[in-house]
Amino acid sequence: MIGGRGKEVVCIRDLGEIAKVYDRIASIYDGVYGGEQLSKYKAALSNGLMNYLRRIRNVKLADLGCGTALLLNYLLDVLGHNYGIHYVGIDVSINMINEALQKLKNTSSTMYDFIVADINNPPLRVNYFNIVTSISALCNFEDLVKLITYISEQGFKGLLLLTYIRTSLNKKCPVCLGYEAIEHGRECIYLIKI
Repeated sequence: MIGGRGKEVVCIRDLGEIAKVYDRIASIYDGVYGGEQLSKYKAALSNGLMNYLRRIRNVKLADLGCGTALLLNYLLDVLGHNYGIHYVGIDVSINMINEALQKLKNTSSTMYDFIVADINNPPLRVNYFNIVTSISALCNFEDLVKLITYISEQGFKGLLLLTYIRTSLNKKCPVCLGYEAIEHGRECIYLIKI
């Protein structure tokens, strides 16, 4: 969904084009973007997500724009491989999901499923998930608000961890449904309890 070089961010709107871009880079994605994604996970965990994870049992997490499941691997490293979690990764790129499955093939203690789908209208099971994440997959604030509205309409009750990339380094992260953002580089990170 995001393309560009350096500090310039370009939103790609056509789903077919998005899939093609990520299908092409799937095999190198972790090496190129893994460190950047890891820093976002650490920022989110240090700002409330870890406390939430420790309070609940039976974590049921939907990761919208999951890519190669870097978030799941990070959570397993931090929380331990025996931590009870059902992870559902949703991504438009079949190659990204195949990379995730390759990495997870020796992980037996965690339930995980993957769905190839559009994250703008994700196929979320009603009243099932207690955490929904979308890290670096939303292009703009309008997409963020639209997604939150959609998820709420599906009967979701839990924690949303969402980020979107600002198109300008000088632009301040807006307040979203009364929630302040954690500014992290070019991204706005929101932890929203619904």
